[in-house]
Amino acid sequence: MARIKTRQKILDEAANMFSEKGYSTVSVRDIANACFIKESTLYYHFENKRDILNTIIKEFETRQKEITDTIEDAISPSILLKAKPVSFDWIYDTYCEQFLFDPFCNKVMRILLLEQFNDIKIQAQYNECFFERTYKLNKVSMMVLEKSRSRKKTDDSEIIQLFNSFLISLIFKYLMNGPLTDQNKIQFKKELDSYCEKFHKNN
Repeated sequence: MARIKTRQKILDEAANMFSEKGYSTVSVRDIANACFIKESTLYYHFENKRDILNTIIKEFETRQKEITDTIEDAISPSILLKAKPVSFDWIYDTYCEQFLFDPFCNKVMRILLLEQFNDIKIQAQYNECFFERTYKLNKVSMMVLEKSRSRKKTDDSEIIQLFNSFLISLIFKYLMNGPLTDQNKIQFKKELDSYCEKFHKNN
């Protein structure tokens, strides 16, 4: 149990430091000092600093996939036939509370934002996180909107891209810009809800 706690402490402190100072400026000694452990103890759990970063990003990718899978499963045809269809608002409330507003996920998004310029692999992960997965989320959301209005399924990529661009702009404005505060989260949701309401009326 103590070993598990130490390992998690290392990941938590490293995520904090990488997201605030950048990966390259943080040393193994810095992380060990923040955890109040010896460097040798840190190396017992991880091969090197890169191993720590890879573990953090892997956990992040798992969480993002879990939440997007949960949303997709909730709107799958088999579930829609058995239960009340999920709402457009539920999708974004779930995505915000369980992913965008999650402190760990927010820190890793900041790490990806910082390190995309220094690492091709992280650049690909950055694109996957901020653009490809959000676009996929918005695409399945359109299915819910169309079903609620008894419309035939369409594939209007321009409409989806427009909504996606607005969502990304809000993420950068409120969730990547300065500390992740309750006020920023409230303002983010307020503007997203307002946009969604207008979007409902126009589409």
